[in-house]
Amino acid sequence: MNRSEEDILNAWNLEEAYKYIVHDVFLIIYFIVGVFGNVVVLIVYQVKLKKESDSRYFIPILALVDLLATILRVPFELWRTILPVNFRDINACRYLWFVVNIFTFASIYFLGIITLQRYLKVCRPFGSQLTLRWRRASLVFIFILATGTGAPFVIWDEILPIPNPALNVTGYICGADVFEVNENSDYILGFIFFISFVITSVMLELIILNSLIARKIYTIIRNTNARRNSTKPARSNVSKEISGSTFYVTQDGTSITEANSTDFSLTNNEQEIRKEKVMVPLSNYSQPIKSTSENQEPASSRKFSYMFMVISLAFILSYLPQIFLLFSLINDRYFWIKISQTETIVFKFIDHMTTVNNIVNPYVYGFFDQKFRASAKTLC
Repeated sequence: MNRSEEDILNAWNLEEAYKYIVHDVFLIIYFIVGVFGNVVVLIVYQVKLKKESDSRYFIPILALVDLLATILRVPFELWRTILPVNFRDINACRYLWFVVNIFTFASIYFLGIITLQRYLKVCRPFGSQLTLRWRRASLVFIFILATGTGAPFVIWDEILPIPNPALNVTGYICGADVFEVNENSDYILGFIFFISFVITSVMLELIILNSLIARKIYTIIRNTNARRNSTKPARSNVSKEISGSTFYVTQDGTSITEANSTDFSLTNNEQEIRKEKVMVPLSNYSQPIKSTSENQEPASSRKFSYMFMVISLAFILSYLPQIFLLFSLINDRYFWIKISQTETIVFKFIDHMTTVNNIVNPYVYGFFDQKFRASAKTLC
């Protein structure tokens, strides 16, 4: 390429790059928010919540995966938007994008395993659970699966030429060539369908399992309210029956009840026998107030389930538009360079909504998880 062609290409690239200025600002915000949130999660779980229950086992691991995905993906995406038609680094196109996709798919698979764990705890509490051994095995399996899912990017991603007849110059982008009919085109299309199938399958798993969890929680709340309402009349009757008696509370938590009523038809000796002291447990007459931890535990467990429902919903909302956009672009290599600046902002925002999946989780934790929120405040 001679000097004049290089100048023309740079001018064309600069013109296209202007379309992405707003989008680049969003990427920088995503980067700051994502890195800050996930780093806070890692610090809190390393310093404050290191010995927490198995329900939180995957949270710091997911935060680390999301952090690495954010650190690697956002700069790479900025690189591509700064050089929208002049990207020529084949190594970054293949290998860096491959690593980015490993952590991206690992994050998706972790949502699936976390939801499965919540389902077993809530809906099958007396059945098989994810023991420490199975949780560790799932980590290995998830990263193997994520690596296998992202491996084809190394094979098929390449620097694709984008001819511009009007300027008599050729630009370059990073992508898989699904437009040229050759021996690999069917495999590439099959791979794109496979990726879409994987994402859709995880979405369906999240929808089904979270629906079952929500139904179980609703049933528990309904039954608890029904039992609470049914015990109120019984407690009221007991209170009336013992209202004429005097209580003496002993140190062992029981009460001594002395009947005040006297049957005058009895002799004095019989009255003395009738007027006896009876050891009665207080729990027979009134339901003792449960400790704070016992009262809060069911609500805390429900909030934990709600938290992962919201995270699952965020994943679905961030990836669903991406699937539709992927199939819209599959037959048009020139899509990004022929749309207007406004359209570029809209479609790029949709294209990179998947980044939200890697940055939103810490803020969902902060909203629903009181223990995490309190621990995070102590870091300040």
